[in-house]
Amino acid sequence: MSINSNDTPNKDNTGAKANNSIAIGPNASTDNTATSSVAIGDGANTTGRSTVALGLSAQAASANATAL
Repeated sequence: MSINSNDTPNKDNTGAKANNSIAIGPNASTDNTATSSVAIGDGANTTGRSTVALGLSAQAASANATAL
């Protein structure tokens, strides 16, 4: 995998905070409560359980939600 960015948040791979979660991209993150969630893209964020946030600044907050 290759990500080229000058943004520092998540550059140290600390964006995935929940168990079984994935965060890919600058500023991408999964909240501590977002178990089994995926956030991909600059600023993508999940806070709900089993959610998917895909794309620039996508936010998935409710359980089982998908945000594009």
